[in-house]
Amino acid sequence: MNKQYSTCRVQKNRKSLVKFLNGCILFGLALTLIYYIASVNDLAVKGFDLQNLKSEAKALAAENQSKSARKTSLQALYESKSKIDQLGLVKVDNITYITVSKGEQVAKK
Repeated sequence: MNKQYSTCRVQKNRKSLVKFLNGCILFGLALTLIYYIASVNDLAVKGFDLQNLKSEAKALAAENQSKSARKTSLQALYESKSKIDQLGLVKVDNITYITVSKGEQVAKK
């Protein structure tokens, strides 16, 4: 009777050990699944952030190009104005054009 009691006890211990191991495996699988879902979610968020940053970089590059062109234009205008002042040129207010009919010539001496 002692043998039957001990084998029954061993079987109960094995069953409880199997249940415990199955529970641990199930718990590990659940943790792995949660980690996987969190990782996929994190990658998706980073993808959206990267896309937003790329579009912002394109906008900033276009703005930079526009401002660079404006700077070059203003710089050329400033240099032209300084050359005009340096050469002593004046603004022309009234322009009179000479019309020449066929067979006539105009010369300045």
